[in-house]
Amino acid sequence: RDYNFTTCPKIKRDTNKTQIRNMTFRRNLVTILLVFSFSFLSAVAGVISGKIETCAECSLARLPHLKAFIVGLGAEMYRNVEIEFIYGTAAVLTVFDDGVEVETIMLADYETRGELDALFKEKGFKLKTASEISEISNRKAEEEHQKILQQMRERREKANKSDEL
Repeated sequence: RDYNFTTCPKIKRDTNKTQIRNMTFRRNLVTILLVFSFSFLSAVAGVISGKIETCAECSLARLPHLKAFIVGLGAEMYRNVEIEFIYGTAAVLTVFDDGVEVETIMLADYETRGELDALFKEKGFKLKTASEISEISNRKAEEEHQKILQQMRERREKANKSDEL
């Protein structure tokens, strides 16, 4: 937003255009310096991200607490965590720092939800905001609702086909 310095009560009416340009330049310079300093600080801190690879069938069926964490509202509560289901793969978390792989962790070694949450916090993952978590929860509930409706439609169609025979 540009300010009209000539109407500002703190600046005298006889301020010339050069002074106004200098003030605008300084304000813009300060803004640019702040933006660069914040971007530099975030680059120095590094961006922690993670990828969970697991089989939706095999390993998760034997580990209900892990299944609840991955499929339910657990891992999705953390920023920069991606989940990929690959058939036959054990549950593995790969941690990246600025896109560079840092470590690979077997999630089956953790026996409770609390241990999994502690692991994610220890590795530097940040929780999403309450509104983001609520949005994810609502989306998952809607997906589950649609899945149930689809199953009901399929059963109804199957029953109709058997009645026709």
